[in-house]
Amino acid sequence: MSSTKRGWGAAISIFILVPILFKLIAWLPVPTLYSGLVQDLLVLLIFLLLNHFWFKISIQ
Repeated sequence: MSSTKRGWGAAISIFILVPILFKLIAWLPVPTLYSGLVQDLLVLLIFLLLNHFWFKISIQ
């Protein structure tokens, strides 16, 4: 239980930020064939960076 105390605020913000990021990234000029892959990779990269610098939730 102690490992989940710190992650609630981050979990709620991720729940809100993911759809927003997908909507914003959809506006990038990417070929249609690769658009889904590019969106997924960019959102993953953004959240890895957010976790490293801001959320600091350990990934097991």
